Amino acid sequence: MVSPATVYNVLNDFYYAGLFIKLNIGNDKTWYDTNVKHHYHIFSEKNSELVDLEPSELEIKISKKFTKNQIKKIDPVVKI
Repeated sequence: MVSPATVYNVLNDFYYAGLFIKLNIGNDKTWYDTNVKHHYHIFSEKNSELVDLEPSELEIKISKKFTKNQIKKIDPVVKI
């Protein structure tokens, strides 16, 4: 028998080792994605399904008041 704390500790170790991407979907839900290449996500609340979205499939416009050096990461999750 393995405790839930042990499972989450191992998942976090894998995350910090770069094996997972950690996503906060909301409602205290965290998902771990093994696809570590740059991509976005669509989350179906109806089906509780997370689908990968390639960067070329999403256009993001950022206010000109931010420079590229100020932005560290853009990590949208589109909920449907």
